[in-house]
Amino acid sequence: MENILKIIKKNDEATDKEEELGAFGRSTKMRRSPQRSVKEAMRADIPDETPGRPNKEEASSSGVTDRAEMALPCSAPVLEVSSVRNASPEQMDLDTNRVEVHSTVLARAEEERLIRKCAAVVKRMRSATFLQRNVSKGVKNGLMELEELLDRISFYRRTWRAAEDDCRAETVALPAENAACVKRTADSPLQSEQGKKRKEDDVPEGDFVEVVSKAQKKKAKKDKKKQRTPSPETPLSKNKEAANPKPVAEKTRKRRRTRPSALLIKPTEGKTFAEVLSEIRYRMKPEENGAEVSSIRKTRSGGVLVELGPKTTSKSTFCEAVKGLLGEKALVSSLEPMCSLEIRDCLTEKVEVEEALKRECPEVTNARLLAQFAAEVNADLVLISEQYRNKDPSSWYLDLSGTAAIWVRDDVRLRVLAEGRGDGFVWIRCLGITFFSVYLTPNEAIPDFRRRLDALEDAVSSTEGRILVGGDFNARALEWGMPQSNSRGKRILEMAARTGLVILNTGSTPTFRRPGCEGSIPDITFASESLASSVDGWRVLEDFSASDHQYIAFEVFDATCRRAPTRRSPCVWNVAKVNIGRFVEALGAGRAALGGTPGGGGVAADTVVNSMMNLITTACEASMPRRGPRRDKPSMYWWTAEIADLRKECHKLRRLAQRLYANEEACAIKEQYRSAKRRLRSAINKSKARGWQNLVNEVNDDPWGLGYKLVTRKIGALRKPCILSTDQMDRIVRALFPRHPVRVDVNSAESVVDCPLFTMGELEEAVLTMKNRKAPGPDGIPAEVYKLVFRQRPELLLEAFNACLKEGIFPCRWKVARLALISKGKGDPELPSAYRPLCMLDTAGKVLEKLIRSRLAEAIRAAGDLSARQFGFRTGKSTVDAVMEVVDAFNRAGAHSRRSRRIVLLITLDVRNAFNSVRWTDMLGTLENFFHVPSYLLRILRDYLKDRSLFYETLEGQRRMEITSGVAQGSILGPDLWNASYDSLLRLDMPEESRLVGYADDVAALVAGRTVEQAQSRLGILMRRVSGWMTARGFNLALEKTEVVILTRRRIPTLRPISIGELTIESKPVIKYLGLMLDSKMSFFEQIKAAADRAAAGVAALSRLMANVRGPISTRRRLLMGATQSVLLYGAEVWADALDKEVHRKRLAQVQRRGALRVASAYRTISEPAVMVIAGVIPVALLAKERKAIYRRKSESLREVVAREERQRTLNEWQLSWQNEPRGRWTARLIDKLDPWLSRKHVLPAQGWEGAIS
Repeated sequence: MENILKIIKKNDEATDKEEELGAFGRSTKMRRSPQRSVKEAMRADIPDETPGRPNKEEASSSGVTDRAEMALPCSAPVLEVSSVRNASPEQMDLDTNRVEVHSTVLARAEEERLIRKCAAVVKRMRSATFLQRNVSKGVKNGLMELEELLDRISFYRRTWRAAEDDCRAETVALPAENAACVKRTADSPLQSEQGKKRKEDDVPEGDFVEVVSKAQKKKAKKDKKKQRTPSPETPLSKNKEAANPKPVAEKTRKRRRTRPSALLIKPTEGKTFAEVLSEIRYRMKPEENGAEVSSIRKTRSGGVLVELGPKTTSKSTFCEAVKGLLGEKALVSSLEPMCSLEIRDCLTEKVEVEEALKRECPEVTNARLLAQFAAEVNADLVLISEQYRNKDPSSWYLDLSGTAAIWVRDDVRLRVLAEGRGDGFVWIRCLGITFFSVYLTPNEAIPDFRRRLDALEDAVSSTEGRILVGGDFNARALEWGMPQSNSRGKRILEMAARTGLVILNTGSTPTFRRPGCEGSIPDITFASESLASSVDGWRVLEDFSASDHQYIAFEVFDATCRRAPTRRSPCVWNVAKVNIGRFVEALGAGRAALGGTPGGGGVAADTVVNSMMNLITTACEASMPRRGPRRDKPSMYWWTAEIADLRKECHKLRRLAQRLYANEEACAIKEQYRSAKRRLRSAINKSKARGWQNLVNEVNDDPWGLGYKLVTRKIGALRKPCILSTDQMDRIVRALFPRHPVRVDVNSAESVVDCPLFTMGELEEAVLTMKNRKAPGPDGIPAEVYKLVFRQRPELLLEAFNACLKEGIFPCRWKVARLALISKGKGDPELPSAYRPLCMLDTAGKVLEKLIRSRLAEAIRAAGDLSARQFGFRTGKSTVDAVMEVVDAFNRAGAHSRRSRRIVLLITLDVRNAFNSVRWTDMLGTLENFFHVPSYLLRILRDYLKDRSLFYETLEGQRRMEITSGVAQGSILGPDLWNASYDSLLRLDMPEESRLVGYADDVAALVAGRTVEQAQSRLGILMRRVSGWMTARGFNLALEKTEVVILTRRRIPTLRPISIGELTIESKPVIKYLGLMLDSKMSFFEQIKAAADRAAAGVAALSRLMANVRGPISTRRRLLMGATQSVLLYGAEVWADALDKEVHRKRLAQVQRRGALRVASAYRTISEPAVMVIAGVIPVALLAKERKAIYRRKSESLREVVAREERQRTLNEWQLSWQNEPRGRWTARLIDKLDPWLSRKHVLPAQGWEGAIS
């Protein structure tokens, strides 16, 4: 033991003496001489070899140790150089040793802190190396060795500390004449006046005082007793023990003590710690309020910390009593003990831990009830303060501190145009109103409160327009119903006056209620003067919220954000509940009313059509019910009648608990309330579990049903946009449907006999190819009804359609459309370009359009067909063909020698409102003069493009508008008529090495040249011809949306200005064309990156449906992941060769591996080749090559045979790579051949791959 102490002393002597003395001087506030230090003065006045002076070993054996608990009281005298000179040699020796001991203690404490800091830095560096794959292996191994060395250093230091503790226990206490042992008492207001006075005689002047606790005194007494009592052991045994000392056991790490519950009291401005403490000591009796005070301490900031004991029964009552006693003198806040949860399981993910905590923690009940209550009251926007958890970030806006949030429930109708956040507040702007959600905590001092309030004031002042501010301000003022005002309330009122905000709170109903406490109103709502008159119905709701705060509701009535009146929705028949027998009987009963085929006259054809539609409507009324209107108050999927009753019970018991005083009955009611709250929480958890299991079962039955729509956000995606004013709606509709002159033609006098009628085969193809579950037109009859009519009475439909063809009319009732404005999700919602207009037409009219379309397509093909460069709305052509035209132009330009290589300019042109701007006269002229369409088709097409109209909803009711141009988006004939009218553009004469590529209304220009200047010159000629064609036909080019990219393999600058007429456009490094990202070098790096990001988002969304336990079966998992795989492989026919680079291949494989992990329910530590085989998912690189091979063989007739052959070739390559793969060899023992595994009939259970093989 002595040898160990000598080593420690030797290490201590090696430290820098000046640093030790400086640390000691700072800790004891010692005044140094300006000429020299204290230690230099002591060494100068006292020689090193003083007789009778003990050396360091002797001093250590006499009680002065390195780890001694030594300090100075605040009132200790200061050591001066003059007092040192007058002191005795023994006293000076003691002082010197104490200086060295104390300096050593501080140095060791600093050393331990630096070692811990170094270990933390090494740990962070090691974690960073695991995330960064390209870190050298030597760096990783070096960090591991360094971490191991730090652990060994810590172990040896613990061993030394244990040895020192054992040695200290054997040492003799200091003599009474050398040091006075006095218990230190802190200067505190809790001390009595007698205790504050200290006798100066007890403290020797110019000396140090050792502070020894009671435990140390007892230990010293025990040590003295052991020294006085002789040991029964023999000297021989002592020598043996001295020769063979026992090893020092390593001390176990003590568990951190859990902090008790406490109250933190912060004095306000002008109040002191002593004043607040005296109020509590002499005027408060904790036992009367159900509290036990264990200690009272002073915090560093000057506050009072009251720690409560375990016998405390009502902490809230005691807290409210303290608040009532102190009033405005201090801020009282409650502190709850907190625990940190550390999970060292490398297999458990963060999401799983969060879900487990949400299930077990009771605080999440109010968040669940909030969602249900918001659905019940049909709230569009929710302002939340001090939330327990956050929702989806797409509709949830959070402040910087995470204590205030805004939830936009209807993110389509209330589109957020701008957002911002600060410390304690967050704001969004939608519908011309800026909404602020605020939370100002009561647990901070007034300066911090003023800082937050000033930041909020700056944000409100810098906001223009109408403003609404709401939240938990934790302040009191008479203006919003409190009995008195405090300093916080006054500052908030001053802020509101400076920013022009008006208080919306009415009445004195408390918004904060806690059982056993007096209610208060900390929740305030402000509005700007321009908006205050539009806010109505501000009220505090009495519904149970599972929180201390009550719900506050109000309505904003304004021209831009109020709700529209009830719409007249079409009568939609519920085909799923049809009675086929009654339907057939009703059709048979009305068959005689139609008679035979009408002999002639347009009126006769209209009569037949009207009679047929009335008969079908009557049959629907007799055989099937109507679908009810959509409820305005949808409930959550887990909401049941039992939960509703439990919520009512909780509400009732909570009201009783708030009204009763502290007695036995009140305690019983509170216990009943807590029990009811637990039952409510348990019922919600069980209901959510049942809902999840039902959703999983539905996914097994229908993979593309409710579960798929929920996780991919397809539910509600086509909801109506925000309701605009009548003037705004009229302006948008007029801009979307421009008016053009109508051509007046007389129908040709073609004989009815020369008109070929529709056959039963044509009718069968037209009816049975109609898609089910599509929105019907104004009459509300879906396609499923016409399929029933065709199977039972096909002659009804055939006679009516032939009558229309013979008479050359298109019935007027099928020309009326119901307008649905679908938001594009971008741009200003008040501009027409932010919407896509869909025209909902009657299904019977669509069937007649299909019959006409087949005849029109034959006529166009007979006349030479459309341009080969039109790839939109055509059978056998797709976006891949259009992009391949660009790729082929790039390859041809780079096929020349290095000096003669061409550069290619790719320009994408955008036409404003193209489909609704095409003139009917141009369409009919092209069909008649260029394609030579038969006269009977021209006659019915002229009638089709005449007297068309649509109706739309506004705030003032339904409006009707005549249509004079365009093709209806949602019709059957519209795409063919558009291609016919756009065909002449693609047939224009172009400059050399220039051409146009069209896909529907998207046009791309490809211009090649030896130099950029030559290509730019040719581009100018091309643009003049295109602009002339557009102007002659009433189209407008959006030149500001035109994009240009320079495609070349030459090493030239690709970012330069390109002149197009009077407009100059900067070329871009990459542009998006038909969903594919094309860069200047055609490397497709940006396309692969974008595809990986989109697919990763899809995998993350669908993973919510595929839990590892109790999830869907593996076949349904594989089917769902096929949806994300199609996103991953979009356009693979174009960029499949780019996967030859490993960096591109790995980027896609990472996303595919995540999906395969969910399909196989495997651990994330499994290797990529193994999980792909287990999940039965072909690697993405092989799938891309397969798609490209199929595309190259698309000219072959049997596409199914080609696909089957290429799939077998892909499987053979996969089998070969699996055999040569070094990873996943244990899985290869179980699954050696891929064909039997992929063609197996059994499926993996829901528990996953581990459960299947264990």
